[in-house]
Amino acid sequence: MIPFSDENLYYAVENALPEVSGYVDSHGGGISLLGVKDAVIYIELIGTYHGCSMSLMTTNMVVPK
Repeated sequence: MIPFSDENLYYAVENALPEVSGYVDSHGGGISLLGVKDAVIYIELIGTYHGCSMSLMTTNMVVPK
């Protein structure tokens, strides 16, 4: 059971994004928070990361931190 609502998780992620987006921003990209549903966080990589073959690696290495 998740101890918080999707709305609370959304705001927590929204507040944390500036901390993790520095790496992505430094490479000409960005991270957009699309939403949260059933504790699943939906993001979109934008800029140079949109369609990039390394975007999955970036998501797995940078965003979970």
